[in-house]
Amino acid sequence: MASARWKTRPLTHSLHRLGTQESLKNDYVVFALTAAGIYGKDLGHTAGSAAKKKRFFDIIAIHNPVNMSVSPTQDRRRLALAAGYSLTQLRDGIYDKSEIYSVFNDLDAAKKIVRVLKKEDLGLSVVVSGLLDEVFKCCTETSLTPHTVNMSVGIMGKMELLPGREVLELTTMCGHSLVSSKLAEHLIDKAKRKEMTPEKAAQTLSKQCVCGIFNTERAAKLIELAAAAPAQ
Repeated sequence: MASARWKTRPLTHSLHRLGTQESLKNDYVVFALTAAGIYGKDLGHTAGSAAKKKRFFDIIAIHNPVNMSVSPTQDRRRLALAAGYSLTQLRDGIYDKSEIYSVFNDLDAAKKIVRVLKKEDLGLSVVVSGLLDEVFKCCTETSLTPHTVNMSVGIMGKMELLPGREVLELTTMCGHSLVSSKLAEHLIDKAKRKEMTPEKAAQTLSKQCVCGIFNTERAAKLIELAAAAPAQ
């Protein structure tokens, strides 16, 4: 996985999504923060950025994100589509310190968004995460040179203590590690026993990810595959 960004604010929590190349071709994260120095010297958390963030939100929303969030809102909440909130509720919560997150299941959507953002030049720090070759394709086809590129180097340490691959492919879609591996195992088991659909299980998992970059469509497919696999 790799992420490319424009302007200056580094964030890496979208980098560590585990999966096959085929699976990750349906998983692209796009988000925006106020770029450092654009509105002041406090990492951009100053008055004046809310209107630009609402415009970014509108650009994202019309391209049908799988999941999307505003974090934090004016009343200090974290709202995400997957948690049952509407686009109107998310947009109404945007203020100067909000960060807008989204995830898509195809590269074309990311390309279209980046093309519009380049044209409008909102002065925000924009991050696109996904497979390295695909993210760079997104940049080259829109004539953009990334300000920064971050890459995940994988997992090191006592890997024998980690849950199984089918669980990690789900939990790593939440870069803040808020999706429980035990809950993922439980829901896969429920899907295996036909007590819950993969789609419902994915929706349940997605509610744990407060930043809204958990890809529920990809998760449903992963749960379906894990539930169909023979017992070890």
